[in-house]
Amino acid sequence: MTEKEKMLQGQWHDANFDKDLLEERRKAELFCESRLLFNGRRNN
Repeated sequence: MTEKEKMLQGQWHDANFDKDLLEERRKAELFCESRLLFNGRRNN
């Protein structure tokens, strides 16, 4: 069972060294940063 499968089932998992979860986390961070930049420009 992968760490992502464990996570999705609500089980204990180690996301710190799983390459797929690390990549998804990075994509989420980039998305959030882009939204912050977009919202900041829109408010100015």
